[in-house]
Amino acid sequence: MKKLIAIFVVLGVLASTIVIFNINNNFKLYLYEILLEENPKLAYRICLNNLDNKKTKIIATSYDTLEEMTIPEIMIFYARKKSAFTKEQMNKIYEEIISNIDKRRHLYGFLTVYFLENEKNPNPRFYTFIRNEMENVVKNPEDQNSALLNYFSNYNKSEDRELIKIYLQKAVFNEYPNYNFTMDYIIQNPREEYFPIIKEYFNKRISGNKFRSDEVYFELEQITKAFLKYPNPESKNILNQIVFNTKYYSSGDFISNNEQIYILLKENDKSNYFNEITKKLESKIDKTNLQKIIDWNNRWNKK
Repeated sequence: MKKLIAIFVVLGVLASTIVIFNINNNFKLYLYEILLEENPKLAYRICLNNLDNKKTKIIATSYDTLEEMTIPEIMIFYARKKSAFTKEQMNKIYEEIISNIDKRRHLYGFLTVYFLENEKNPNPRFYTFIRNEMENVVKNPEDQNSALLNYFSNYNKSEDRELIKIYLQKAVFNEYPNYNFTMDYIIQNPREEYFPIIKEYFNKRISGNKFRSDEVYFELEQITKAFLKYPNPESKNILNQIVFNTKYYSSGDFISNNEQIYILLKENDKSNYFNEITKKLESKIDKTNLQKIIDWNNRWNKK
């Protein structure tokens, strides 16, 4: 029966593609799923011709999850799930989204997937569109997109450095407190022009406040790692403040800031520039608690 329907659809589309594109969306998706297996080339054409379709439908994306998606989102989701389209076909779909992003923002989720999967090799043909999108994100004080940032920065163009800096200055303060993707970017790319950003973050968000530090979580891990990337007197002074002048609390069995910072210093201070702080901490750490943290980290990293 499915093959008969597929043959009927093929003949109908060959006669007039308009027929299938104007049919009921539920029936269209039913036929589309069949064609993904019976005729993926035709399914690909249907997907391309529906990228502007903003009608929505609720579908099961896993055994216990329902999501509302637009029709083209569903089509791309099904195609990726079945690996029905070639790499070239998927790249064409992404190109159609990127080059018309202002009217296809309902597909931005899959664009983010593309950025994540291809961040190390950004497509030169997309550069103008990606830079324009980056400029739009910078203009909107509430917007941030770490996937876009990583993809864009890997073009490695000197003329983009100021734009990236402006993005970081804004986005670092808009992130969720439990994990800051912008701070992580600075840790991975510690340019000198980013140092004032983490100093400002410390002064506005860290100095004078109280933070969680126990055997399973250290709230200042990222900012500590960030300053360790900059072996200079200012970093040393700020790290001394983080170690000796900052208040901590525990949601576990003990307060662990000395042990947590000691571990970070041993793992990240490759130049031994902060060795003076490390030595001071050696007399303050509890070796039993230190081992508990190391054991927890090892178990977590194996997950």
